[in-house]
Amino acid sequence: MPELRRIIKVFLASPGDLGEERSAAKAVIDDINDDLSDALGYQTELVGWEDTLPGPGRPQEVINRDLDGCDLFVGMLWKRWGMHPGGSGQYTSGFEEEYCRSVERYSIEGQPYLTLLFKDIEPSAMADPGPQLQRVLEFKNQIFSERKLLAGTFADRATFEKKFRKCVIGYITRLQRAAQAGATQKEQAPLPENDEAKHEAPTSDTGFRSALGACRA
Repeated sequence: MPELRRIIKVFLASPGDLGEERSAAKAVIDDINDDLSDALGYQTELVGWEDTLPGPGRPQEVINRDLDGCDLFVGMLWKRWGMHPGGSGQYTSGFEEEYCRSVERYSIEGQPYLTLLFKDIEPSAMADPGPQLQRVLEFKNQIFSERKLLAGTFADRATFEKKFRKCVIGYITRLQRAAQAGATQKEQAPLPENDEAKHEAPTSDTGFRSALGACRA
């Protein structure tokens, strides 16, 4: 019988100007599954807006159904903030709604783990950024000044692939360590005084969570 693997869902959030990086992320996930899934014991699934099946309702709400089941949220921004997600909510783009929704879920459930990656912007674009890039720059400055969330930058596809791979494998490794620590504690625990099975409270994974600020509606 083949060994069971845990499924890890990675949601990739970005506007449409990072198509090359989205393709690179899929290639990285395929490589991880082909080369490391047996050793790690985890199968990774990449989820994004292009993978969401059509359905009734506001398009962003359909995407949110996939978002709400993810374990790891990786957000990417470059020059575009994105399109308005529709509806009468406070969010100005689909990316903003996905990010804030994930932060809100984290504050309640302790997941997903969040990472942000910003692509470097050429100096010539900074002279007259326009509203889309200006919003990206404001968000980037806020993230780096608050230092409440793991974030980084990348210059090109090769750098992105390296950082994205490190992010995914690092997350899986932390899950492994947490599971091993939990198994060790269980083995070292004293035997129950009777034969009835006792349920243990789930342990916290705060050892690998980011400290996040509130992003509430």
